[in-house]
Amino acid sequence: MNRRRSHLALLVTATAVAAVIATGCGSGTPGSPPVASKATGGGPAATATATATAAAHTGASNTASATPPQPTVPPRPLNTGLGVTAVQTAADIASDGSAVDTRNVFHASSDHRVVAVLSVSGLKAGTRISFVRWLDGRFVDTRSAALAGISSHFYFEFTAAPGKTIHPGTYRLRLYVDGSAAAETTYQVV
Repeated sequence: MNRRRSHLALLVTATAVAAVIATGCGSGTPGSPPVASKATGGGPAATATATATAAAHTGASNTASATPPQPTVPPRPLNTGLGVTAVQTAADIASDGSAVDTRNVFHASSDHRVVAVLSVSGLKAGTRISFVRWLDGRFVDTRSAALAGISSHFYFEFTAAPGKTIHPGTYRLRLYVDGSAAAETTYQVV
């Protein structure tokens, strides 16, 4: 009987952990900021589902390094050949998915949301857009989403968990299209 209960408790715990991973809550690094992320294509015809990669939560990776090193050079310029024509960070988005209240500095005490908006062109349904994010040089998380339709905007949303704030510091966000680096941007939370 006790053995059966411990198996049930383990199953419940594993299910809860899987739910946290599937929803993108938390992050892969102990002590990292309590932030959830979501990905969405702008406009009514395009939606995307964000999925947490195994690297963010287990240390596993499809690449040589489970924790990508923080780049030491300035953010790379746009690679417009991959379909990303602009990247902005903002406090909100418009109904078409474009950035509203664009800025690179956010306040931990009052801003509970940061949105990274990509202006895109020529990306087809099924195109994978992903990011790797660092905070003050330390790996935070990585996510990926597939476009469900054609859109002119796509965004990743970072929100503080209920009752929490976004961790202060300098964030660097490297964005990829189908696995190829397309752009980088930085933002600060003070």
